[in-house]
Amino acid sequence: MVLYNQLIQCFVLIEIETYKPTRQNIGQLQMFVNYYERIKKNDNATIEILLCAYKNVGVV
Repeated sequence: MVLYNQLIQCFVLIEIETYKPTRQNIGQLQMFVNYYERIKKNDNATIEILLCAYKNVGVV
């Protein structure tokens, strides 16, 4: 899900995982962040939020 916060003028990317997160999921989310950073250079830094059903401290 991609949202735009007008108060802090930045994109907020939210990904919801119903299974254990892997490094590939985090890499994919980082790819999306890089994409939005390239599109909107005038805005503040993009915020990414990864919501997981399971906790894996080594990955997250």
